[in-house]
This record gives sequence, structure tokens and C-alpha cells, in this order.
Amino acid sequence: MPELQYDFNRGGYVEGGHRSHVPYGQRHWDDDDYDDEQKIATESLKNPALLKAFDEAFKKVTFNKQLCTRIMHYVSGVFSREGNIEWFGSNLLGVHTIRFFDTDRYALFDQVLVVDEDLLTELITNTKTVDPSWNVASDTMNLTVAYMVHRMMPMFGDKDFHKAAVEIVKLLQFKFYSSIYYHFFPKPVDMPAAEATYSQLSLKFDIRRLGNWGAHIEQRAQDFCSKESPHWETIKKFDQPGLLIRFITDLNTRTKQTVKDYYAVLDRVRRENSRVITQSARVELDGESIIRDKVTAFNTAKQNLFDASYSINNLYKEELARVVLEMVPKASPNALKTLLLYIADLPLGKKRQEVEAIMEDTLSHSFDLIVANRINFRDVAALLNRMRALYQAAKASNEYVLSLRKRIEALAKKETHLRDDAALSAVRTALLLYFLVRAIAV
Repeated sequence: MPELQYDFNRGGYVEGGHRSHVPYGQRHWDDDDYDDEQKIATESLKNPALLKAFDEAFKKVTFNKQLCTRIMHYVSGVFSREGNIEWFGSNLLGVHTIRFFDTDRYALFDQVLVVDEDLLTELITNTKTVDPSWNVASDTMNLTVAYMVHRMMPMFGDKDFHKAAVEIVKLLQFKFYSSIYYHFFPKPVDMPAAEATYSQLSLKFDIRRLGNWGAHIEQRAQDFCSKESPHWETIKKFDQPGLLIRFITDLNTRTKQTVKDYYAVLDRVRRENSRVITQSARVELDGESIIRDKVTAFNTAKQNLFDASYSINNLYKEELARVVLEMVPKASPNALKTLLLYIADLPLGKKRQEVEAIMEDTLSHSFDLIVANRINFRDVAALLNRMRALYQAAKASNEYVLSLRKRIEALAKKETHLRDDAALSAVRTALLLYFLVRAIAV
């Protein structure tokens, strides 16, 4: 009978073949030996043996706030170590040397939990619930992280327990990333190639939207520790080993997929010999620079606006809103902020695409006018006054302006309390000006 392998993309079991061992330097992203073979039980029957093994090993461990403090202090120590801490604040691939050492593993068991890892491993093996050939899924530390989340779940109402669980899941992700870096980036990626790669990432990449690896693993850990997680009930009950190890393999698979997708862009950059010239990373926003390199300047502004639009803290800047509202005094401040909140909360999908199309058309129209009239970006007041006049013109004929008016008024009518035509017109103009000023604000 052929072996069954769980395919996370298809969400079910498929027949899996066996690949012979390949040396680390020649491995492919989907090789089974590195991929943990991700085989799990063909039936997920209830079996309390694994839970009993952990309960036995942890019988002297008290899950209280003191333990939460030790967990968070321990994780912080690993993350803040030289090399690691730079990676957390970075958004580049393969540039930093990150390491999760055996001593870090020992510290978790010996100093944080005070649990005999060797005894726990023996107890797990004796249950015969986890195949030891599943390198990642059967790893004692990885299973221990799942068990720790299980034990802290009933106390998630207390923010300290929830935070400790999130931190330990972040650590598990970091352990996976460290392993990937060790095997696939024996030498750091050169900075110009890494920067060029990041500049070419689309917003479908979490790292592009969130800005750095620290925020990336934080969000994923939050997702895995939420009630919306597909693993919530499995971890909570901890009585179906065949499903339980998917908590680990799913996290590991997502981690590898993140690097795999990012690496594909890096590979293309290398093949095309693309590099980022530091002085061109952000152009000077003045009339001459725009004339010389309109496309680069437009893309810089668009990316700035799009990146900001995923977080209300990045999208809404009170000082910018104040400037716009002074120029359009009839616009409702609450309605403007409501629309910006709506945009920031939009998930990927059709509605976000519609809003991004509005933002892009706003900038396209503005940049066409800037280039044609040699408007100086440094004179923001003159620029905004010029655009306001076009947006408010009674006999506007520009197709961009007419389309933008129609789409934004429809959005404002649906998402705010405004119904009066004059009020809708005012907030429409304010939002258009806000898109422009937020895009060029550095």
C-alpha cells in the first residue's frame, strides 16, 4: 500500500514517494528529508497516551505567572542576541546570521521548565503515537511548545498567559527560520541584491505589508494562538496525536513557504543582475527629479501609500489630516477618519483591489499634472491647492477626476453617515488630497 502524505495546499492526503537522501548543499525546497516528510497518521483517532506522557513529565511544573515571566525573559534573551536582534528589525532575506543553539534548547528544559528532556523523550517514544522518522513533528521541543500552549489556553483571559504562549510560538518559528538559514544561507546574501529583492516584493508578502521579520512572526504566532486557528480545538484537547502534530508541521510548512516565495524573487534578481543603488532608493521629490525619472518617483509614492494603507497607525497621520481639513473646512473630520479606518481594515480581496485602484488613479492623475506643469513637490501648499481646484471644479472634464469623484462618493455614502451632496463632495475632495499628501510624505 503506498504511503500517504498530508498535502497542506490541497488540505488532504495524497500518495507520497520516497526520495533518496540529498546532501544539504544540493537540497531543494520540497525535498522530503528536509521537509520533515510531513507524513502523519492516516487516521486521527483519539489517544490520550501522549497527553499522559507530558502530564507525567510536567507533574512538578506549575503554570503560573512566574512561569510566564520566565518564558518571556528566556525568549527575549534568545531574540536579543547579536545577529538575531538585527534580523528581527530587518525585512531582508539571507543577510543576517541567525542562530538557535542547542544551549538555547537546553535552557528551555533545564532553566525555564525544569523538566528532564531525556525522560520526556523516552515517555513520548513509549506512547508509539508519533513516528520518530518525522524529524520536525516528533521533535521533543517542538511537541513541548504545543503542550505548553495547551496548558496555558485555559488562562488566555489573562494577558500574561496569552503573551507567554505567543512568545513561545514565536520562538518555535524562529527555530525553524534558524534551521533554514543554516542550511540554505551559509554565506550572507549581498546587500544590494537583498534590497533589490525586497523592493520587488508585492503586497501579497506579509513581510512587505508588515515591514520586518519581528512583526511577521508576531502576527503568525497571534494567529496560531487565536480561537480562529484551525488547530485551536486540537491543541485544547490534546488527545489526537495525528491532528496535533499538524500544529507543528503547519507552522513549519508556512515558514518554509515564506522563505521559498521570497527566495524565488531573490533568484530572479540574481539572474537579471539587478541591484539597488542606494542613492536611488527614494528620489528627491522636486520638479527636476520628477521630470528626470517620473516612473520611479510615481512608483515610490504609490508603494509608500499602499504600504501605509494596511495599518491605521501608518495610514492616518493627524498632522496630515489637519492640513487637508484646513483646506477643505466643510469636510467632516469623523467621516474622513472613518473612511481611512475602513481602508486600513480591508483584507486582501476584491474590495481592497477597488480601493487600491482609486489610490493609484489618484496618484496617476496627480503625477501627470505635476510633470506637465513642472510643479515643485517641495511647495506642498501650492500642489494641494492646485489639486483641490481640479477636484472641486464644477465643469471637470478629466476622466480620472470624474471617475474618482463617482467612486469615492459611492464609498463615502456606503461607509459613513453622510448623505448630503455637499458633505459627500467635501469629504471626497479631502480624501483625494489625503491620498496625495500621504503618498509623498516621507
